[in-house]
Amino acid sequence: GTVPDGDPAESEVIPDKYHIVVTSGGGAYSNWETEICYYWYLKVKDQPGSSMGGFTRLLHAKEDDYLSKKIPTIRVDPLGHPGAVSFPPLARPLALKMLMDMEDNGITEDYVLMGEPDHIFLEPVPNWATPTKPASFPFFYISFEEQPDLVRKWNKRRVPVNMLPPIGNSPTIIHKDQLKEILKVWPDLTLEMFNHNPTREAWGWVLEMYAFAFSSALVDSGLVEFNLRPDLMLQPPWDKTDMVDRCTPLEVKICPERKAKILHYTYGFDFDKTGEYTPGKSGVGWRFDKRAFQSKNPKASRFEPSKLPAGMREKHPLSYRFAEIMYEACTSIWGDSGI
Repeated sequence: GTVPDGDPAESEVIPDKYHIVVTSGGGAYSNWETEICYYWYLKVKDQPGSSMGGFTRLLHAKEDDYLSKKIPTIRVDPLGHPGAVSFPPLARPLALKMLMDMEDNGITEDYVLMGEPDHIFLEPVPNWATPTKPASFPFFYISFEEQPDLVRKWNKRRVPVNMLPPIGNSPTIIHKDQLKEILKVWPDLTLEMFNHNPTREAWGWVLEMYAFAFSSALVDSGLVEFNLRPDLMLQPPWDKTDMVDRCTPLEVKICPERKAKILHYTYGFDFDKTGEYTPGKSGVGWRFDKRAFQSKNPKASRFEPSKLPAGMREKHPLSYRFAEIMYEACTSIWGDSGI
């Protein structure tokens, strides 16, 4: 039949929405990051064509905090394992399992995007997942060629190494049913790997990422295949612009340049006075390292564009944009309070 004017055509596909879940232990450090993450989520979620649905801050702590009133929060009890004190990500798998096991968790969307407090949405992320194929960012430092003895130990189904996904749980867009399946395995496997000293020493801060990848090969339905999306995320200062030209498999030589969607600020920003990035050296022109702000949020004035080195905008436009993004968010949320 005909479609009345003003109605979407019957063939128009409305993308399946996903729900953003950001995990946090509730410390000051992750809280100020979460506030900035939520600020930019609100800025981009309703842009045309967006698949972004609701937002949940998943708090694994003994009690709610001040942020629970400002940002939609669901609290679950903490892991209670002594290792979670020195290695907070150890608590993440069980927290997500408790959330997804709740009958009333507020997630009405069919998909979940697992994010982290230090993720900034540059624009809406398309839902690149299907009911059987999640979409995830490939990390160059997750390698199954290294540590072959450990890979053999934890690759319990002897999946060909080149089929293991070089990912963590975040950022990943995944159907709720598939996430629940992986969560039957991931929490226990993470603890088993953490309690194995050689594994803990070898993989350290990325241990639960490896555990997620191995868990995806251990689900009852068989190995989960991921849609690997290098354009899901950027990691400045190593990424200089917001454009990505990598494809997966990474051997593909000709790959279209396209905008990436999430900015992940895990690396230190060290720039000299000419705007050149100086890794391994403390930036004399401009420096920002999120780890220096364990107890209080950074001041907005730290990111004021007029204080950035000359040349940084041209040489490292993404890092310059990050400073602008932080300046706007910090100014809006806290004025210029902080350290």
